[in-house]
Amino acid sequence: MNLTMKIANIAIIAHIDHGKSTFCDALISICENIVQTTKSPSIDSHDIEKNRGVTIRNHYKELIFNGFIINLIDTPGHYDFKQYVNIGINISENVIVLIDISKGIQAQTIKYLDLANQLNKNITILLNKIDLDLDNKYKENIKSSIYNRWKIKDIFEISAKTQENVKEIINKILNYSVYHKYEFKSTELINKYDIEFIILDAFVNKYQYTTLSIYMLNGIIFKNQTILIQNTYYRIFKIFNMKHIEQEIESINKYQIGNIMIMGNISNKFKNISGYKYKNKSLIPFIKKFELCLYCQIKPRKSDKSELLISQINKVILTEQNVEYNIIPHPIHIQVLQLVFYGLFHKEIFFDKLHLNKIDFQEIEFNHEFMYIDTQQKFYIIDFDLVNTNYKKYLNNILTAFLNIRIQAPNNYFDILISKMNIITSTTKILNSEFINNDFILSIQISEIDFLSKNFLSFIKNITHGHAEIIIDNKEFIKYNISILEVIINKHVVKELSKIIISDQQHEEADIYIKKFEQEISKQQYEIHIQISCNKRIIKSKIIKPYRKDVTSKCYGGDRTRKNKLLKKQSAGKNKLLKNFNIDKFKEKLFQ
Repeated sequence: MNLTMKIANIAIIAHIDHGKSTFCDALISICENIVQTTKSPSIDSHDIEKNRGVTIRNHYKELIFNGFIINLIDTPGHYDFKQYVNIGINISENVIVLIDISKGIQAQTIKYLDLANQLNKNITILLNKIDLDLDNKYKENIKSSIYNRWKIKDIFEISAKTQENVKEIINKILNYSVYHKYEFKSTELINKYDIEFIILDAFVNKYQYTTLSIYMLNGIIFKNQTILIQNTYYRIFKIFNMKHIEQEIESINKYQIGNIMIMGNISNKFKNISGYKYKNKSLIPFIKKFELCLYCQIKPRKSDKSELLISQINKVILTEQNVEYNIIPHPIHIQVLQLVFYGLFHKEIFFDKLHLNKIDFQEIEFNHEFMYIDTQQKFYIIDFDLVNTNYKKYLNNILTAFLNIRIQAPNNYFDILISKMNIITSTTKILNSEFINNDFILSIQISEIDFLSKNFLSFIKNITHGHAEIIIDNKEFIKYNISILEVIINKHVVKELSKIIISDQQHEEADIYIKKFEQEISKQQYEIHIQISCNKRIIKSKIIKPYRKDVTSKCYGGDRTRKNKLLKKQSAGKNKLLKNFNIDKFKEKLFQ
């Protein structure tokens, strides 16, 4: 017997804390006629999601309501997980955007609405939290802003928390939704279609089995079937549906979402395969990847635990593929791990996962060289031979990393933010500004060095009293005025402390170095002459006086001759120490 069903793919998009997962739970509760008893959203599954109360990757749920099969896609609210939101929007014909009426339209909401509009998706706006009983002017301002920018008329009011209007709105949305008609056939009537699906997510367990979340575009996948991917055969030995996550099924049909478990670690061959399409036995990119743009460097607290840290990072990356890392040499520490993320919150979540595995590590002060690229060789490290030969020519081939950032905050902070932003950093460039309701959205470009070293995020939060939202869109390398800063100790250049800097900040960087040396270098038995040079020109110097014992303390009376003899002997000894100064031994003490 054949059965025809209407299948609607619906992605739920919202800014963090706008009630998206609560709405998904309300929808599940209505469709499955169950009562939710827990405070954390039932669709969130990871311990970090439950503890933090945020969604960190897409969650998929199959629902049946009024003759429809709904493929519900709950996307993350934080912009650092935009890769998952991008996948959710691309595979869905229908996009529901939730907006908290007390907070209004956010910067990332605009970004997602622009994307959904560009892809011609069927968009519905839900104004959430009407149970707060706010003035109607808030709702009307949001509605007029949405219509003026996107010409969207389908705007409804709901309360996900109390489920007010939710059931009625879902009926309306399904009535004008874009959906697929699919005829479920008995096994003997199934034709052999070419298999085609999109990989939505990927996990690798400790036994090196890969679980792929897939959306079927064509054909049917069966349990125990063998599929050929890029000249390698993989056997599907388990299939799970999205109606009951733990329930095994025999097959996944066209337009269904499901999990398939295959034997082997497919991630060894394909880095970050979510967003790829499987077609004609090959994997091809289906969704444009966002660039990882925020770097950090970590090391184990105990030097003999490096291999353990690397091993644990590899395990976490099996379930968090949107992270990259490299082992790099470091001027002070023997070696460090350099990781790249979408943003600061993405980094926090990854570190949370490492801490769950009881890994003891520390984030270290970043080495600036990785924020530059050589236009010819793509190296991130200073080539001292070229610096000493012709530093101007060397610097001319280097590009500087800049982040494109959007800041959203209430309008009353706009003037003070503009005025103080140029004080803290000389590399900030304003690209665009717009005002929506009671907020402004400021698009700026700032060097990655300044963003990290000046703690730009905290600066913005302090200026706006915590009301600002900051989104890192991408990173680009551009030509900028840079210089070589070198540290000279007792006429020896300490290459490990040399770095590329923004030229305008040479005196500021020199002051930072001098203060660090004053704090960290204890008085030696000889004078320490510290000089900071910028492009081979001394711009700052400091002499740390030697520790001088009072050798005349036991000389009583007027024995002037003996006192002078002791002082001359002491001075000669210190000059001898200075003459025999060993920079390598000094660096060992300095970098301990």
